[in-house]
Amino acid sequence: MKRRLDRKGFTLLEMLVAMTLMAILAGALYASLNTAFQGRRAAERALEPARRAAAALDMLGQNLEAALPPTGLLAGEFLGEDADGENGEPADRLTFHALAQDQSGARPPYPINMLEIFLSTDDETGETALVRHTTVNLLSPEVSEPVDEVLCQGVRAF
Repeated sequence: MKRRLDRKGFTLLEMLVAMTLMAILAGALYASLNTAFQGRRAAERALEPARRAAAALDMLGQNLEAALPPTGLLAGEFLGEDADGENGEPADRLTFHALAQDQSGARPPYPINMLEIFLSTDDETGETALVRHTTVNLLSPEVSEPVDEVLCQGVRAF
């Protein structure tokens, strides 16, 4: 019997070896990508408090830049209070009047707001948060309802 040397395909053994090598390479690629994604998630979790604090400080900076001087016809007091709460936790407070700001840069219809920035403790969780208490339209004959906005959670002192 004569053997053919010019075959036109792969043997079953060659195919199994090639598929095994591909499976090993795919597993190694999955393991390295999984490790990289876990590292990315861990880094994002570690940076999230700093990002929130930076955003809160940026908002406070914009509010303080828009603060009116404590003199003049429409200006009010600029008052900072360094106090302790009932359980000895910080209860600092900052109260001032500022020009209203709009994200688009346009002037809103009520140009002067009264802002109070203070620490507030949640009764259920005991977690402290930095809160901005905004009273808009100070020139209105009716007293408008103030708006509370939590700027940052987990703040220890202000």
